[in-house]
Amino acid sequence: MASEPQYRKPGEKPISHESDEHLARKERVAKDSEDHGFHADIESQTADGHARLDVRIDGANGIVLGYEPQLSAQTARGMRAREGFRRRGGIQSVWDFADPDHAGIGAVPYVRTPNLPASVIRVQKNSIAVQDGNFVLEEGQCSQNGALTRCPEKPYDPENPTDAGYCGGWHRVLMPAHQSSTFTGEGGLTLTRFIVEAAAGERIPFQRGGHHGWLPAQRWQQYLEANGPAPDDKEPQPSVRQGDRHDRCTKDRPASQVRAEPKQRRGSRAIVLESRPRETEAARVPVDASGQAIPLCRFGCGQPASLPGPEGLPEHFSCRRKHEA
Repeated sequence: MASEPQYRKPGEKPISHESDEHLARKERVAKDSEDHGFHADIESQTADGHARLDVRIDGANGIVLGYEPQLSAQTARGMRAREGFRRRGGIQSVWDFADPDHAGIGAVPYVRTPNLPASVIRVQKNSIAVQDGNFVLEEGQCSQNGALTRCPEKPYDPENPTDAGYCGGWHRVLMPAHQSSTFTGEGGLTLTRFIVEAAAGERIPFQRGGHHGWLPAQRWQQYLEANGPAPDDKEPQPSVRQGDRHDRCTKDRPASQVRAEPKQRRGSRAIVLESRPRETEAARVPVDASGQAIPLCRFGCGQPASLPGPEGLPEHFSCRRKHEA
């Protein structure tokens, strides 16, 4: 009988600041990955030595996943910096947040899972639901009978929470799966399935308008067809170390140009790829067999009348009777 993989050397102590819940998430994901044929190592250094992965998962076709449970508070700026080290090291990171208000949500490729005790996490038969971070591509008319559940360009109004706010236009959006029109709440995505599919290349991280998330590979292909292969976000500016410090001196600059104020958290939301305004329909003018426009009834009923009355004007017999009554 094969022995279970060793994630810490015998006698090795866990990291001093690590909670039991954090350790349980790492061990659970490593075990689930191994069970599905993907080798996993806990606390693995990247090749360039700039980052230490909580769990390194060797996926298909050279994919390397870095699973990073993040249960403590961090700034979005700090999360982006840590993600940058991993991305430059060729790692596809999966940041796992339990707090729905965590500053890192949307700032890095992420999932959100429930805040569970370690004893529940370690039992592999207990599924861990992915509650956020998984997106789908939706498009359609922005109306009550359309494909979208609400207008993605209209802000939520807390004073009128039931206002759907449809604009009548057309949108193509990246929508969090749990907010999509096809979401039923049944048989939802689990963390195990997500990790395995990401390792297999069936889920791909995306970045759009500064917001990160994950898409199924088929949805990613639709995304490319809709938007082209060129990245939509600007390339990051070189750091001070890579440029001339004199050119980057901030002594005489306004504070607003030196360091921007902290941005509000980018929570789950629809990401608009394309929108078209409501198309105004031209007034349909009824025509006769020869293609000539049929005039409206002289008595103001608003309907076309093809037969002239005694005065030679278009009218309906019923309208004349009402008018003469």
